Amino acid sequence: MRVMIVDPDRWLAQLLRQLAESLREDVKVEVFASGEAAERAWRRQPPQLLICGWQLADMDGLSLIARLRQSGAPVPVLLLGERGDRASVLAARRLAVDAFVVKPFRVPRLVEVLRQLLGSAAHEPPAAAGPQDPAAAGGFLGYLAGLGDAALDLPLLRDLRAGLDDLDREPPPGVPELVQRWGHDPALVARLIAVSNNSWYNPNGVVCTTLAEAIIRLGWLNCINIAASMTLRRASELQDPLLAARAAAELERCERVGEHAERLARQCGADPSPCHTAALLHRLGELCVLFHAQAWKNREGECDESLLDRALAQYARPFAERLKSHWGLPMALRELIAAIYGFGDMSIGKREKYVMRLAGGLVHGGMSEEEEARLRRLAGLPPAARRVAEAAVVAPLAGSASPEPQDAGPAATTAAQAEDGLAPGSGQAVEQAVEQATAADSPEREGE
Repeated sequence: MRVMIVDPDRWLAQLLRQLAESLREDVKVEVFASGEAAERAWRRQPPQLLICGWQLADMDGLSLIARLRQSGAPVPVLLLGERGDRASVLAARRLAVDAFVVKPFRVPRLVEVLRQLLGSAAHEPPAAAGPQDPAAAGGFLGYLAGLGDAALDLPLLRDLRAGLDDLDREPPPGVPELVQRWGHDPALVARLIAVSNNSWYNPNGVVCTTLAEAIIRLGWLNCINIAASMTLRRASELQDPLLAARAAAELERCERVGEHAERLARQCGADPSPCHTAALLHRLGELCVLFHAQAWKNREGECDESLLDRALAQYARPFAERLKSHWGLPMALRELIAAIYGFGDMSIGKREKYVMRLAGGLVHGGMSEEEEARLRRLAGLPPAARRVAEAAVVAPLAGSASPEPQDAGPAATTAAQAEDGLAPGSGQAVEQAVEQATAADSPEREGE
């Protein structure tokens, strides 16, 4: 069944696509931003359902519907209007519109309207059987290879769906409550931030990099609609125990990087909020592969652990890059995510980038002591806490065979200041203490 969506709001169109695809498995959706492009596609082959916005890129929706009606094709029409006044309703009625929904709408109401329209639409005759699907022929890896950018998606945390009904209320939930409930879900956080940076919601080009900023910009009802639409996707939750366990491990890594990043950012006076967001989103590629592994299992049922490992090694990184680009995550946030792995130009940049590389190294490894020390200096952070503590003990030992415990008191105080980010002169005093004990310093790697 073919569904045509005509609306310049890219994210609204994607929401509508998700709703239609969740209601019928045989739906094939075409999306157009302009009336002219939609009309050309209509002339080639009318769809079985038209969903049209009131304001299009090149004309108003009523004019497009009037022109399409001239073809004589009995296609049901859903019109999404900006106003629900009597004049707008009468204008829609004159064109024999089958359903008229006023924005902002609630997803459950729109789902009911779509269910009726999809059920009443004329069915296409089944296509003749063709050759085997190349993706199916290539197994799970072939399926992943055939995914387009628009198909890439992420799994949701299991408790998201249950909490949505409680949030759709009057008075609406406040921003702190929504951040508390949603702030640990990479899929929803990434989607809301991406939508809030879309030109439709961000005409002035002010970059949004945190969940709280996104909620304020979009409004609570838009946010709840986006969340609700995501819960309707097939494979939105990972039901397979292996996939669920892998996702939990990835989320745990995100939390650990986030904890280190926030602490280090506060110590050096950087903004911890975008650092937390970048940490939460730095495993999007792995989560994307897991989402599609669940979709494949729902479809074919064959994906063992060794095959999953191959898929993660081959597709996690390219899927992450494609997903961030297609969704339109802001470049500032993408640079912070890249810094976690040491990608990009780390020689110059804001302190947040150095903080993210440090946090990533502490969790994922791959960072030498020399790189760690350099990044700490660039970020204005004191030396690693354990190395400072070692310097405090080793310095007296260099001049005395049996030092008294209190001899390390001043140096130990400096070490405590360093751990709390309170060392005078942005850590210079601590660096001097370390330099005095360099000859006796242990090479052991710090573990934050």
